Parts: sequence; C-alpha cells; structure tokens
Amino acid sequence: MKRVERKLRDRETLTSLVEQVSKFLGVTYSFKTSKATRRISSEKGLTELFRTCFLPRILPKEIEEELTYFFLYKFYTWRGEHEKVEKVLENWSKLIKKIYQRCEDYDVSFEVHEGIEKLRIRFSSGTVYYPMLEILKIDSVLEGKLLKILLETLYRSSKLLREKIKVEDFCGLLWETLKTPYNLSENELRVLDVLIGNPRTKVEEISRLTRLSSPSVALILKRLEKGQAYTANSIIKFDKLGLKHVIVRIPSRKEPKFPHQLSRYLLSLQYVLGDREEHLASFVLPAKHIRSAKKLLINSFGKRIKIYEVEDLQFSVCLDYYDCKSHKWKINYEKLVEKVEKQISRKRSKELEKEQKKETVVNENKFTFDRKDLKILRILIRNWRLSLRELSKIVKLSKSAVHKRVSKLENQKVFEPIINVHRIGLTEDIALIVKSGNVAFLDSLTHVLKKLPRITIYKLREKKEERSKHSENKQQHLFWLTLPSGDTIKFLKNFPPIIEKYGDSEVFYRWHFYSWISFPDPELYLEKQKAWKWY
Repeated sequence: MKRVERKLRDRETLTSLVEQVSKFLGVTYSFKTSKATRRISSEKGLTELFRTCFLPRILPKEIEEELTYFFLYKFYTWRGEHEKVEKVLENWSKLIKKIYQRCEDYDVSFEVHEGIEKLRIRFSSGTVYYPMLEILKIDSVLEGKLLKILLETLYRSSKLLREKIKVEDFCGLLWETLKTPYNLSENELRVLDVLIGNPRTKVEEISRLTRLSSPSVALILKRLEKGQAYTANSIIKFDKLGLKHVIVRIPSRKEPKFPHQLSRYLLSLQYVLGDREEHLASFVLPAKHIRSAKKLLINSFGKRIKIYEVEDLQFSVCLDYYDCKSHKWKINYEKLVEKVEKQISRKRSKELEKEQKKETVVNENKFTFDRKDLKILRILIRNWRLSLRELSKIVKLSKSAVHKRVSKLENQKVFEPIINVHRIGLTEDIALIVKSGNVAFLDSLTHVLKKLPRITIYKLREKKEERSKHSENKQQHLFWLTLPSGDTIKFLKNFPPIIEKYGDSEVFYRWHFYSWISFPDPELYLEKQKAWKWY
C-alpha cells in the first residue's frame, strides 16, 4: 500500500512539474509521447523531464547538455531560486572545461557576428564557432526569449531530420536566430505604433484607431508576440525604492570582479570600445550608502574610473522610418541633423530648467513598500501584461491583494509600462556620452534622436570630486542607440559635427554583455529596518 501511495505522490509531483515547465516555456507541444513521462522519476525531475519531453533526438550530446543547463538557469531564475541558479552556472562552467579538453585547440580572439563576440574552438574537422556560455549573451539581445525561439526552431527541424545534426550545424542555427528579422506588415506596423504611443491601449481602442476589426487586431497581437517582435516591459523608478541608479566606467580590458556588496546590486556589465577598451557597469545602490559604495569602487578599481549618478531615464521606440514594402529601415540622418538646428532656435533654456526642477520634485516623493511589492515589480519589469491570476500564483498572494499592490505601484508611478521591439532588423549598438552647457541643444538633440528606432537616454550627474571647473555648468547625457545594420557609419558621419559645435562627446561600441539583471533581489530589502542590506 505504501509503495502505491509513493507512486501516486511521485506522479502528482511529476504532473505538477510538467505543468510548471510547459507554462514557463510557453509551449503546448513535446517531442516525445506522454508515455515517456512515466519512466521519469521525481528524484531526477527537471533535467530528465526537459530532455525527455522537450528536446529532440537530433541533438549531439554536448549541445543537449548545454541546452539543459541553459533551461535550468532560466527556469530557476524565473522561480527566484538564486542559490540553485549559482549552482547551475558553476556546473555549466565545469561542463565547458571538459568539452574544451576534448578539443585540439581553442582561442577567444575577437570575432563579432551581429554585435556579439563568438568563441572560436578548433575541432578535428576544422574551425567552428561553438556557443558555450555565449548562449547567455545572445539571450540578452533577444530579451530572454532565446530558449523558446530555439525550441520552436528545433521542433520544426526534427520533423525534417532523422539523423543527429553536427555541432557546427547547431552553431549556425543559433546565430541564424539573430540574423533572421521579423518582417512587419502594414497592419502590424499600425498596431505596434498605437501600442508604442500608449502600451495600455485595449484591443477595442486599437481597432478604432487603426480601423481594423477587433478579431484582426487580436490575431495581429498574437502573431507579434509569437514572433517575439515586441515585449511588454517596464521602466522602474528606483529613487522611489530608496535606490540610486549609478553607471561606472572602468578602463580595463579584463572583466572586473566586484566586491560582494557591489555585485549584489549589479544590473548589467558590458565590454565596450571607444578611445580605449573599458567596461560599463550599471548598478542600483542603496541611497543611504552611496558614499561608501563610491569609495569601495575607487578602492577596488583606482581613481581612473568615472562614476555617474542617473538623474533621469527615458526609453523610446519609433517606427517612422520602417518601410513595410522592402522590410528595411530608411533613415535620412542629414535631415535629422537639420531638425536639431531648427529645434534649438525654438527652445528657451529658462523654461526647460523650470520643467526639469518640477520633474525632480515629483521624483523625490517616497512611499512604503515591502518584499512582496519588490517581487511584483521584478515581474512587471519583464512583462507588465501578466494577468493578476498569474501574478498571484508567483508571489503567493490572493488575487485581490495583488490587485491592491499593483494599483498602489501604479498610483505612485513606481513603474512605467513600455513596448520594446525586437527582431526587426536592429542589430548595431552605439552609445554616446554628450556633454554641453547648452540646455536647448541637449533638449533638441534628445527630441530628434527619439525619432530613431530604439533609444535609451540617461541624464547623468558626475561625481563632484571628478568635475573640472569647466564642466561644472555642463549637463551630460548618455544616449544608447540600437540602429539598423550598417547605419552606425552613417550616424557617425552626420551627428559628431553638430555635437562638437555645441559641446563634446565620446563614442562607445558595445562588444558584448557579461551579465544582465533587470532588478535586484527583493531578499536584500530588510522590511523591519526599512532599508537595503549593505555590509
């Protein structure tokens, strides 16, 4: 009897696990029959389940192992089990070292494909590009959607292939996911335009504005989501959470290792090229400990680093220059520069300064929050369209309690919903730090650059000790642009002259991401003390 009861418990656990994995992956298919799941023990659980039900037999052993680790990393991150995430990464690295030992020779000389560094490994059959942990870099470019795209691609391929594919073939397939853009139709473009203007627009309102039927709009939205053409993300107002957004420039080619206090609040780390090789690190640090955090950064990496506080953050998407017939971007950079000149003459710096002062006063308003609020924000930053029912299951609260918390966060304007576009031919990243004392120029430049496909704008304030006498009255903006393939050269031909006329700038090319975390761990917040952990 006990044996039967144990089998029933195992089956219930396995059924629950299958439901969780299917929900996480967002797929309704499996590569094996349901009978195969009966052979899976609840002890081995996730690893065996993923390999048995969701991976095709066409994959070589090395790729199967890597994709399993990739799945475990993503799944445990989704569930918020960070200790398990660290173990997975540790075991994944060990696996990579074993695969290296089986190779004749390998090196990591720089080779870039679609803005991402490739790792070169030499096999007996010749030189190939093997993904390894590069998978995480590609995943960051596709906003965390790589696993789903790969599974859907492999699902289609498994119907055509009977024999196992080679490692080289899989590498080609992996890089192809970045190369293949999503081609927008005219109706899809109209629907996306409405959503970009107001992300909360409902189907009925989109139907009225685009003059398309409601069923057609619903189908277009499903098609766009399935094709990973856009995601519903959020911008978080970290100041309201007692955190300070900081960007640090570290002049070093080697990957910097941060002290434990800092690494817990690291949002992203990127290797970039400009006048020199360096890293850009983005943190959200406890506001109360910002001075000791800056001292720690200087002690760790020397006085050559530059520390900027982010006073304001804006994100913009614009599809004005997308041509539906050719499925290409047609941007006239010369005309955009002319618009900057015209815009400057219309602006009055005094009025702009008044508006900025009003904005800073609004941002200083604080509100009370706890870890549950932070957990909700951590989910909303990735997908604010998630239903209350799904949110309540993840944070383990009632639907009504989640509704109250989300309403509170909305009323206090702690997060701002945005629509982010992907896979529509935007492959080149470039960053500009522009410094100028002409407020009208910076405002005009910001206004015109927002006409480009995708841009993130950081209003920066340099650390007081590092400011020179000449830069005291100057403002600094970091413009992070994502441009169509081949447009970086066109941009750099036209915009630097006008920037030099009214200020100065530095240019950075993104080489690759080391890490990307969009929100700090809510467990770092001490509810009783109403403060963030530091030492």
